[in-house]
Amino acid sequence: MPGKKIQIVIVAIVALVAYLNILPNQFVIDDKMFIHDWAGIRSINLVADLKGEVPDIHKGVYRPVRTLLQQVYYQLFKENPVGWHMHSILVHLSSSLLVYLVIKEIATRFKLRYKNLPFFVSLLFALHPIHTEAITYLSASLEMVGVPFMLAALYFYLRKPKFGKIFFVLFYSLAIFSYELTLVLPLIMLGIEYFAGEFQIRSLKKLAFWYVSLVLIISTYLVTRVGFLGITSRGNYLAYSFYHTQLVMFQVYVKYIFLLLFPFKISYIHELTPGFESFSTYYSNLNSILDLSIFDFRVVGSLAFLLSLAGFGFTIRKKIPVLAFSIYFFFVSLLPVSYVISQGIAMSEKYLYLASLGFILALVYLILRIRRQKLVAIIFILLAVVYGTLTIMRNFDWKDEITFWRKLTIEHQKSSLSFYMLGVHLAESGSFNEAKTVYLKAIELEPRMVEARFNLGNIYLKESRQAEALEQYSIILKLDPNFEAAREKVKELIKSPSI
Repeated sequence: MPGKKIQIVIVAIVALVAYLNILPNQFVIDDKMFIHDWAGIRSINLVADLKGEVPDIHKGVYRPVRTLLQQVYYQLFKENPVGWHMHSILVHLSSSLLVYLVIKEIATRFKLRYKNLPFFVSLLFALHPIHTEAITYLSASLEMVGVPFMLAALYFYLRKPKFGKIFFVLFYSLAIFSYELTLVLPLIMLGIEYFAGEFQIRSLKKLAFWYVSLVLIISTYLVTRVGFLGITSRGNYLAYSFYHTQLVMFQVYVKYIFLLLFPFKISYIHELTPGFESFSTYYSNLNSILDLSIFDFRVVGSLAFLLSLAGFGFTIRKKIPVLAFSIYFFFVSLLPVSYVISQGIAMSEKYLYLASLGFILALVYLILRIRRQKLVAIIFILLAVVYGTLTIMRNFDWKDEITFWRKLTIEHQKSSLSFYMLGVHLAESGSFNEAKTVYLKAIELEPRMVEARFNLGNIYLKESRQAEALEQYSIILKLDPNFEAAREKVKELIKSPSI
């Protein structure tokens, strides 16, 4: 195997090559809202950033460092997607290299004899396709900037070089004010101490600075966010029920593990229960959530699997501590998005960006335990080729809004939201005939979707099909009497001599 420096260069090249094809991609989903529509991005305003100002639809999050980065990038790149995607690649490149450094320190702590463990972990981290949403999707990559900051803080904690304490405080402060997922760092640090067998009461004095610093940084963040600004949570529990939300989350955790093992059907949308997708909308089937019971087969099966995995980790904590730590790391990294506090999105692949490190560490460790070196080499080559191919292919799905939503209509043929959004972007591009087709499909799947009916009615007006337009507007007012735009359209059409 190549030396450390060559390994680092290989990881860097692989991370770059895997994501170079995102540079021509356009803005998708929330990108346009942040970069084109939101006036707050057009100038650097530190006071507004510290107050947590974001577009209205994103109220409930507090990420001032992310907002500052957006404002700086806007001064540099304006609305040129290439510059923004360079940020995405840089985030993943820095994360992959920091994974190498962190795993090297962890391997030392756990006294592992596999000297190539950091290389293979960072290589598979750089290539795993589950990371595409976190990196290829620009708005998500701006959140993920907190991950390399957190990994840098963890590295300085483990390495403890000269001036390490200063860098630890600096990088963790940047991390937590970038992305709340990094709140888990204290638990990760404690997990390393515990599973490596180095956590002792008498050692607390030596570690006092590090943990007191964490308490102060996290307290500052929470007091600022909750105490001064009153920013608590975003969204509601699924079907407005904490209990039923947790029944869903048991299944979500299992889906996450399945996607990490078999990343062949990764998607922006996941159906949690029939008619209820990753995030709640006005048209979500609440009854499919409320009908769930702790005794349902899928719920019981998911809970049993998760408890078995946690129990297995506890059982092997002394015999195979690094494997137990990997399991612990996976679950701990997902705590901020476990929906104990309502958050708006129940399942998102971007949430696995940090948690995947636990899975990859376990996978690499188990492969390296195989005694036949040629077989080990073949397995890693196959994994690298498969992961890299899937990542590059998935990046093309994010090319532009039409490509993105068209792919989702193929993957989720019962998703009215996907068909509606495809219709919106087809109409914006002037493809009105196809837009009509997908709007009609959205209405077929969800007859209550007044937005699709309104847009369809507008297309009918462009085609001088006033009677059909009036029919859609009239149905809208029956479904939603407060839809004023439809009411105005009806008034105009009734006065029209062609009706």
